[in-house]
Amino acid sequence: MKNTKPLTQILLTILLCSLTTVLKAQNSIYFSTVQSQNSNGDYVYQFYPNETNIINDYPLESTDAFYTYFWSFGDGSYSFEDSPSHTYFATETLEVMMIATPRYSPIPPPPSFNLEISVQGSGTISFNDNPMLLLDRAPRPGYSSLVILNYKNSTASTISDPKLRLYINTEYFEYQSTIDFNNEIYLGFKSDNSLLPNYNGYLEFNLESLSPQEGHSFFVDLETSLAAIGAIGEPLADLYLRAELRQTCQSPHCIEIMEAYDYKTQAVGSWDPNSKYTETSTLFLDDLQSLPARINYRINFQNLGTSPAKNVTINDMLPDELDFSSLNLIDHYHPEILLSDSFTYVFNPITGRLKCTFHNINLAGLNQLGASNPEKTKGYITFSITTKLHLSLVTSIMSPKYTHPIDSCIPYDSIVNKAEIIFDSNPPIVTNETKIDLYYSESASCFSRPIPKLDVVPNPVVDGTIGIKVCNVPIIFPYSSIIYQIINPSTGEILTCNLNPTIQSNWNSNACFQINLTPSCLDPGYYIVVIIYNGATYRLNVVVN
Repeated sequence: MKNTKPLTQILLTILLCSLTTVLKAQNSIYFSTVQSQNSNGDYVYQFYPNETNIINDYPLESTDAFYTYFWSFGDGSYSFEDSPSHTYFATETLEVMMIATPRYSPIPPPPSFNLEISVQGSGTISFNDNPMLLLDRAPRPGYSSLVILNYKNSTASTISDPKLRLYINTEYFEYQSTIDFNNEIYLGFKSDNSLLPNYNGYLEFNLESLSPQEGHSFFVDLETSLAAIGAIGEPLADLYLRAELRQTCQSPHCIEIMEAYDYKTQAVGSWDPNSKYTETSTLFLDDLQSLPARINYRINFQNLGTSPAKNVTINDMLPDELDFSSLNLIDHYHPEILLSDSFTYVFNPITGRLKCTFHNINLAGLNQLGASNPEKTKGYITFSITTKLHLSLVTSIMSPKYTHPIDSCIPYDSIVNKAEIIFDSNPPIVTNETKIDLYYSESASCFSRPIPKLDVVPNPVVDGTIGIKVCNVPIIFPYSSIIYQIINPSTGEILTCNLNPTIQSNWNSNACFQINLTPSCLDPGYYIVVIIYNGATYRLNVVVN
């Protein structure tokens, strides 16, 4: 649920500032801030997104869609509220950042919006005393999420030379950059395959000494790889993150890990907290001739409101292409199991209407006061169902199966569906639309999947440019979705400098092209180049003279 603040309420908030002294308003195209002074003499800054300009420049694709916001106030404090207020500690000039995330719309997100403001401080330090590890939004393959790292010395003694580790699996996450506010220093990635399958190493950060009860926050930008979406027909991979605050041990008896927090999630298609998806996106008539296909569906829900939801209801009207008699409810989940809660579902095998209800669960709201763990605001149901056999038969002279080209890369039909999620008595939230495309044959030209051949030419590299010749690939090649990494095998570290990838040439008669990488930090030595696309990973040995 989204608590949208209407314009009248914003105006009322500003008018109420007559009880204080309004000093200055600063504006940008996409958000603005109003500075006021309260009765205690503190300067309070209220931030407002300009949704009109945001939606005009980055339009949503549905009337049910909206934006949610993450704010970084420039001093290490942050907020998930739509229109937050903040009091600063020091008088200084700093940069406020707003990240807008589209909900119920599959569009790419806008870039982060930034505004430099001069603030007056009140001398009161503010710290987000939240779980040690949070995300500004769910991970989506091909895009970045900010990992929020809150660390604090909860002991009665000063911690000297502390370090913070963020454990990741580089198959699913790639480090981009860090936004620090207290001189946190990135020390690099340390590979450790003994941590598999959840992690294969960790990012390490050097921190300044921490006095008792001293805490800070900083952000790590991680891009989610295409591998996180998984292969067609396979379950989505669980994505793990772990943060640890450590101190340097001076004796074998010291406690090295001071604080730790684990985070488990899955990739999403369009950052929809209330969404429906299927693990199957393509079906072929060849496969459906004698055996129907079983399709797995999952419907996620999340309470985005400021108060708990007592009951959550999911309505799903299944399409006629599915065999209603084959429905199998696999699992249902919400985070807090209470003594009086229950789950019921009713399915009508004639109409295909599925109704699932979580009763008396009091699901916490993401923006609820005191709700600090986003995973406690989520739940889901999963079920499976098969296609009808008539999908594989010609039943009408007007059927597209008569007129549609056999060797076609355009589907002759699709199975589309979406669900409704109702929190208590609020209006239904309509999920995204799932779509399964039906094709004649996997042998159609666009579905042929030859094994790509990748070579480094020349090798050894002599001019700092790594040329990768790619041959035997489909004509429709995902240039923009290729992920590149260069690893130093002696240390296991991934080079963090810009690799500047470019495509040198178009297709030639041998269906080959060349990728050029010109990293700005390539020293002579031996490296491993990793190329990831379409869920496959290729590793190439490179010698640099």
